[in-house]
Amino acid sequence: VDMVSSELGLAGLEFNHAKCKVLSLVTDPRNKASMIDTDVEITVNGDRIPPLGVLDTYRYLGIDVGVKGVPKFEPQKELKDLLQRLTKAPLKPHQRLYALRVHTMPRFQHKLIFSKVTRNALSQMDSLVRKHVREWLKLPDDVTKAALYADVGSGGLGLICLERRVPLLKYSRIERLRDSDDELVRLLIDQEQVNKRVMQWKDRCKMS
Repeated sequence: VDMVSSELGLAGLEFNHAKCKVLSLVTDPRNKASMIDTDVEITVNGDRIPPLGVLDTYRYLGIDVGVKGVPKFEPQKELKDLLQRLTKAPLKPHQRLYALRVHTMPRFQHKLIFSKVTRNALSQMDSLVRKHVREWLKLPDDVTKAALYADVGSGGLGLICLERRVPLLKYSRIERLRDSDDELVRLLIDQEQVNKRVMQWKDRCKMS
């Protein structure tokens, strides 16, 4: 850590210990187990970096990461609350629809792509959006989903189907890493576990 801090100093950079966390894993090869060492002492310029406990997380690029990696993201309640706020706001139907497309839905995209999210959660989010949009616009029951998701230029409402869009974005992001200039990145992406996850997202992109 001191060596990295010293090299960063040559470039005019320095660690902000208040935004740093330490994750120390102690392995037990005999029992094929590991434990978290919260007594580890790592300092930067004399300031101790706080260690992560079993239940602790730190935020990296807007994503909460813990000892077990990225926790499962369940945004249904947050989306429901935002949709109810839009419903109660003194807005006209087309203004609610604009706010939904431009402000509400994009705020979830980053977390949905980089967090663990289930197909069921995405389906529930899509269902919530369709329910509220139908209420706002007083659409008859026979209006199809295709009309809701079609482009505005094609006569649709331009909604995003998360159940289709998110797997596609996840798959595309991982596939781009295969062309990385970093050999280590390409090696990591070619691991069996990663390829298995990639195929899962690829299959979901093909859903009818």
